[in-house]
Amino acid sequence: MKNHDGISQTPIRISAGTALFLFSILLLLLLPLPLSADEHGTGTAAEPVSDFRSYIDTIDTAFEMRNIPEARRVQQLAFGSGLTSFEKSELIWRDSRNIFYSAFAGEMRRSRQKEMIEEARMKAEEAIRLNPAGVNPLIWAFRMNIKLAVHTKGFSCSLYYNRAKEELEQAVQLTPEDPEIWFFCALLYAQTPEYLFGNKQSAISLSRFSVDLPGSEEADRKHLLLLAHLLLNRDYSSSQRREQFRKNRELYRITGSSNRKIFYYEGVGLAENPGYLRPDTRPGDISDRDEARMILEQMVLRFPSAGGSERPTQEQLTYLKQLAVLMERLESR
Repeated sequence: MKNHDGISQTPIRISAGTALFLFSILLLLLLPLPLSADEHGTGTAAEPVSDFRSYIDTIDTAFEMRNIPEARRVQQLAFGSGLTSFEKSELIWRDSRNIFYSAFAGEMRRSRQKEMIEEARMKAEEAIRLNPAGVNPLIWAFRMNIKLAVHTKGFSCSLYYNRAKEELEQAVQLTPEDPEIWFFCALLYAQTPEYLFGNKQSAISLSRFSVDLPGSEEADRKHLLLLAHLLLNRDYSSSQRREQFRKNRELYRITGSSNRKIFYYEGVGLAENPGYLRPDTRPGDISDRDEARMILEQMVLRFPSAGGSERPTQEQLTYLKQLAVLMERLESR
């Protein structure tokens, strides 16, 4: 069955296992990316001294080059007497990041991998205690808990999902205008089982909000990938979308908390063409598949060419792989 634009509206059939696998890919896409102290707020703590800053820069550079042993070696050199709580926190969350990334760097038993992620989580939480106003420790603790939840069978996973939720709620309070935080919120509510607090409708609203907030070009691509993925999973017709928009508008209107309103953002965030839709397209007149197709069409056009004879970067290759996965889902019958 096709609409007036010739776009197929045949529902996509995808198993829960495949959906979880795709989310794992999306998470792994994010996990290796470094977070510098400047990318997220660090509260009102005093700034570190210049010598300490040089240690931090060296650690971050080593991590970006995936030289984890060097990053950890420099981190040990930086530890010494006289460090402030803020400086200790900056070192410890980075060590948490290094341990976590090491868990996925090569062949490893699943049990050992989980042990390393647990070690990394404990370090991230230590960094939080040292600097409660720091967002980076919260983000890395969130990432550890999400992976531990995936590694944990049965209802026991609820401990990690609830911890992840608490950490993101704290991060939202610290930096409510950071699109990356809302992106992680969308991931959390999409991946968490519904018998806990997962909510696919909320995930789409949170994802739309992260797309609408100003961010880097790389972040915009990442956020749009997630939105297309979530729309393909929901697979609503145009009439179902209009009804969902109506419900969300009402819930948005009656909800008092400004942060809580974002959970119903889809009702108000699509009042106009968000920029990736075709000209003269009204969001309420198309299906989720139609919108996902238009997002992916724009992403193909926006692909960051390496240029000349240069080989594509790892980030560009990862982006292309994600795009290919979603395009294949879109075209599946």
